[in-house]
Amino acid sequence: MKIEEVLRNNKKKVTTERILLAKWMDKRHLFNSSELIKNFSNISRASVFRTLNLFNEIWYLRALKLSENWETSYEVSHINKHHEHMKCEKCWNVTSFDSDFLCQLISKISKNHSFKMTKHSINIFWECQSCV
Repeated sequence: MKIEEVLRNNKKKVTTERILLAKWMDKRHLFNSSELIKNFSNISRASVFRTLNLFNEIWYLRALKLSENWETSYEVSHINKHHEHMKCEKCWNVTSFDSDFLCQLISKISKNHSFKMTKHSINIFWECQSCV
């Protein structure tokens, strides 16, 4: 779904900056705010952070805590099938994996505890085969 449509469906303004940022984001798997700021020096830091927060709020993005310093990473939620991430604690390589089974299990657990799951994220940290 195009960002313009997502914004309109959520009663948010469609702006040139939001469209530019979304087009850049759509071409990446994982990215962080620093990369956006570096690539869009013509857009203020505040606008970048407001856009990230907005896109996360309307579920255009999924926020993840994957970096060594716990900086938030993001991925566009509509591009790839839902998946989870594993990150090596030595070389910081990130691998994604299909999580259908885990999603079903999490959904069942949330229902058993009378919760309505709105979203989830699982990040596994360990040492990859290259670093062992």
